Amino acid sequence: MFILVIIGTALLLTACGRASPIGAIDDTASLSVLSFETIDQETSGIVYRTVEDFPAFIAQTEVPVLLVFHAPMDPVNTRVIPRIEQLADDHQGRLAIVWIDATVESKLASDFQVNQLPQFTMLVEAAIKRSLIGYGDNGQEQLDQLVKTYLEP
Repeated sequence: MFILVIIGTALLLTACGRASPIGAIDDTASLSVLSFETIDQETSGIVYRTVEDFPAFIAQTEVPVLLVFHAPMDPVNTRVIPRIEQLADDHQGRLAIVWIDATVESKLASDFQVNQLPQFTMLVEAAIKRSLIGYGDNGQEQLDQLVKTYLEP
């Protein structure tokens, strides 16, 4: 039901000519999409852009989406962030990654039934496919397998 509401709202807003659901570069935003971008001729890399309209973003995204729910002060982030950024680089144009501060975006975390952090949830065509909870010693391998399962060959 939640996903249908997201899609319906997003389609309505899109039809009304609403601006892009992605905003400015902001690596401190509580809800951001990671992507590899070329800023100018000399600068390129992974950037964090604010997601202004989450339902519209999910509805408009044509590739699988990895939602990463985290808490900013969690020490596991020092292991998660480099892997997430590498995934964004490795799968440019094939995977969208949304970095979500579950302590600020508590309604969204609740909607996706986040009870433990970090949580990695794959969406395909706006539908929840599978979640991975935690990031232990073999977290990188588990995360890679989760993503690989839903990417087109």
